[in-house]
Amino acid sequence: MCGTASFRCRRVRYVIRIRQSLRLTLAGNTLYLGLGVSGQPKSSPWRWAKSGMSILSFVMGAFIFSRFMRYLGPLRRSTLVYSWLIQAVLIYICAALEDTGVVPNNAGDVLPDNFIVLLPLGLLSVQSAGQMAMSRILGYGEVTSVVLTSSYFDFAFDDKVFDGPTRNVKRNRRLGSMI
Repeated sequence: MCGTASFRCRRVRYVIRIRQSLRLTLAGNTLYLGLGVSGQPKSSPWRWAKSGMSILSFVMGAFIFSRFMRYLGPLRRSTLVYSWLIQAVLIYICAALEDTGVVPNNAGDVLPDNFIVLLPLGLLSVQSAGQMAMSRILGYGEVTSVVLTSSYFDFAFDDKVFDGPTRNVKRNRRLGSMI
């Protein structure tokens, strides 16, 4: 299908699969993080590290992208271009890491000996948060995938995230739903 570029096509499909799974599984990652704290499942003792990296990177990405876009002016053409450029670079870096063999094909199976698998997971989680920030800024907030994903994102996206406990009722509700 991809002709002489089939090797690169496989790598791009790999990155796309990771991106899709990140967006669709933040709720599952929360579950695995909780199970990992209790030492479960015995068959995948390091799954919590991947889940934790995914969640933490997504929340950090949401925080950074939302502040970046607000600072530059959310609906300015240059802001949108910078956001798309940053997201494209993050995806390209992940594809290059896989393409060059920095991240081995069996990366998910090499934990705890090699934590390199966490690098593309983190970068793609940040990119996914950037994509969600773009949908919110453009007024398509209903384009979400999972309830917990929305809660994580809205928590980091909130301008008043650091206000006192009685000053931000919506943030408190989001935290309650995550717990």
